[in-house]
Formats: sequence, structure tokens, C-alpha cells
Amino acid sequence: SAAGTRDIFGDDLLYLGVFMMIAVWNVLMGLCVLFASFPAVTAPKKNNLKSSSSSSDANDVSLFSLIWTVSFWVPVSLAALSWGIMAMPMSIVRVAMGEVGFTQRQSLLAIELHFLGMFAPGFVSGKVIQRWGGLVASAIAAGFFTLTVVTNHFCSGEEDGTTATWILGLVFVGIGWNFGFAAATVLLTSVYADTPEHKVKIQAANDLIMFFIAGGIIVSTGYIYEGGGGDLDGWRTVNWTVLGLTGVFVAIVAGEVLRQRRRKQHQQESPEPASYAGGDIEDGSEE
Repeated sequence: SAAGTRDIFGDDLLYLGVFMMIAVWNVLMGLCVLFASFPAVTAPKKNNLKSSSSSSDANDVSLFSLIWTVSFWVPVSLAALSWGIMAMPMSIVRVAMGEVGFTQRQSLLAIELHFLGMFAPGFVSGKVIQRWGGLVASAIAAGFFTLTVVTNHFCSGEEDGTTATWILGLVFVGIGWNFGFAAATVLLTSVYADTPEHKVKIQAANDLIMFFIAGGIIVSTGYIYEGGGGDLDGWRTVNWTVLGLTGVFVAIVAGEVLRQRRRKQHQQESPEPASYAGGDIEDGSEE
């Protein structure tokens, strides 16, 4: 629809048709959402021995005390970085490919396969998170982000290479986004597991902060590309920026793994059930 509507208002209003179509699709999506129904939120069942104390403790927990916790900021940061790392090359790739000699059809193919890489892994990522936890899925995302940086480094112009490296780089970053964003979404559920009444506000705070950070990263892409000189030089400058963001992503995942291991050591005397969201590893202790 973008290619067919970008110039329907004439050359003076080029791309206005595209934005009009975005509005139409959003209205249609909103109408579809109206037909969706979700089950009512209920508090998880408590152990009888702990029900009285744990329920009173949960009632005393405020929304702001949950937001100012590491358990909240880890998934928010991982989600924001997943979006930023994915969107930086995606948002500038068609410009870069056009400037080094590739056709619009070739760059569009790269974007189309990128979208496939973003959503096709959804058939697998959920099972990975369910079996091994969100942190393992985050580590997989970090691996694909690293593959993206390596692959994009070898991108070249139309005269010296093919579209293969451009496409592979975008597919890899799409797969990484899927695992990283899905893992962060599940990790967030542990924040309000004991206080479901805060679920909606916790999710809203997550979305606001996540997209604010990711939006800043995405907006900066054009400036980084132009600051790097455009063409392949600008593309590689963006790629180095993605490498830096990937390093931050890895550091957060590693830090959370260490934090959970220390917490497990402190809870050995009174172990609690493993966290599905965090991917806690059972210590094998027997009662």
C-alpha cells in the first residue's frame, strides 16, 4: 500500500498518501481490538502457611516501590535496547542501499525479509522462554545482535558485492529483536506477580519508558548516519553504534544472571519456586 499511495497527492505532497494509509490501518486495527476480550485479573494462589503474612505484605506494596526496583528496570532496559538495536539499521538501510547503487526493489526485499525475521521466530521463542527462561532467551538475542554487527560490517556497494550481507544482517537483527523483546515482556511479569492490581500501571510505565528510550535511539540514527559521512561509511558508523548498544545489552543480561544467582544463594535455607519469567535454575536440593 505504501508504494501505491505515496504519490497520490502529487509530487508536492509526496508520501502524504503513505501517512494516510498508516492512519487507515491504525483505525482498522483499533476496530479489531474492540472485539478482543481478556480474562479478569486474579491474584495468584498463596500457600496456606504464608497466606496471611504474604497477602498483607502485597497489599502494602506501592506502585512506585515496584517501579524503583532492579526487577522492573532490567526488562524495561532490555526491551528498549531490543527496539533500538533493531530499528537503527532497519530505519536507514533503504537510504544506505540506495546510495551505494542498489535498486528500490532490492532494498525493499531486505526490509521484507527483515520483517519475516522479526515475527517468524515467535513460533519458537515462546517455547524457549517457557523451558529455559527469559534470561536464556535474552542471551540468544545478544548472540543474534552480535551476528548482525559482524554481518553488517561486510556490507558493500552494488558494484563490489550482493544484497546477501544486507539481507542477512537485517534478518539476524529481526530474530534478535523477537527473542529480546519477548524475553523482556515475560521478565516484566515477575514485577507484579504478587500484586496483580498494579499490572496495568506497571505495563503502562514499561511501555512509556521503553518507547521513549527506543524513540530517542531511532531518531538519532539519521544524524549518526550523516555524521559518519553517508554511504558505507555512514552505515558502518551506525553499525558501530549498534555494537555499543549490544555491549550494554550483554552487560545487563550478565548482571541480572549474577544477581539472581546471589539471590538463590541467600534463599537456600528457605527456597521458593523457580521463576518462570526469570528462568531460575533449579538447584536440585531435596526437601
